[in-house]
Amino acid sequence: MHLAIVAKARMQLFQGWIFFEHCFFRRTPAFSAMRKIMIWSALAFGAFFGFGPSNAFGIEIQSPGDGATDAEHIALAAQPEFQAGGWFSFTNSGTGETNWGSATLVTPDWVVTAAHNVLSPDGSTQLPLSRMKIGFGADALTDSTTYAVTQVIRPAGYSPLNYDSDLAFLKLATPVTGITPVGLYTGTLSAGQEVTAIGHGQPGSPATGFLPYDGIERGMVNQLGSQADFQSLFPDLAPGMVMTEFVGDNLSGNYEYFGGNLSLGDDGGGLMVLDNGVWKLAGVNVVGFDSSNYGDHAIYTEISAYSAWISSQSALASIVPEPGAFSLVVASAFAFLTRRTRPKKSRAGVKH
Repeated sequence: MHLAIVAKARMQLFQGWIFFEHCFFRRTPAFSAMRKIMIWSALAFGAFFGFGPSNAFGIEIQSPGDGATDAEHIALAAQPEFQAGGWFSFTNSGTGETNWGSATLVTPDWVVTAAHNVLSPDGSTQLPLSRMKIGFGADALTDSTTYAVTQVIRPAGYSPLNYDSDLAFLKLATPVTGITPVGLYTGTLSAGQEVTAIGHGQPGSPATGFLPYDGIERGMVNQLGSQADFQSLFPDLAPGMVMTEFVGDNLSGNYEYFGGNLSLGDDGGGLMVLDNGVWKLAGVNVVGFDSSNYGDHAIYTEISAYSAWISSQSALASIVPEPGAFSLVVASAFAFLTRRTRPKKSRAGVKH
């Protein structure tokens, strides 16, 4: 089948899955009464047409004996450089059910997550702060240390149809201690760049399908796709996003180890890059989709696309990265040269 036809079909299915995923993972009381019918209908549809939610982290995707085990994916997320990764939860007052997501600590009292984690399914209403919680334990289901959320700041324009502006900063009631926050990466991401994603998503694999949600944090490594491919596959999605593809073991050279994709619950987690030896937050996990097979894609909000907006928010002043050492050197050199080229004044007018 021609690539353009396939891409269009995938896009139409994806938009349908976006609505379903919002309802399923951020339930409203009206939806809860029919959720079982909708879930099983969607999964049956996916099994027949090759469409449905993506696989989670912790997937062995390379040749037997060469791929990482689930335990290694868990150990990857537990590394000190990724300790800022956390979980997000919202408890529905009508059903008592808890909806899970992920988040990243960027200062002792601010985390970054996906906007759709804190909004109603149609994106029109912010969910009550009193029912939101943040935690940083490796297992969200057993973590006893939680942090209340007192404020949400997000860019305007979020849409559940194309994930525009799917980014939110959450203020914590009390500062987090014992965990080093991660800085924001303000550079531009590029095709082929290696990234590491962290999240508390639902586990599974192409071999097993979805497994029960276990609340455990996992990490995966992948490479970014090109913007040309992204726009070709998903022309209706918002700008300011990047994607990865879940490549099978026949293309395992795309990454050395820990390959994987996003699934339900990874939403809001961190997409990390190594910048001059320092791990930084370059993106926010948005969604993984299609069937639980190789060739699936995941998309992320790129932090640098919102640098100007972040800088414009006075409450987020402590989050905006300070100029790097190289930038300071350049600025100093420029100032020195400018000073050297100024017209000379009488010595009486020069201060030493």
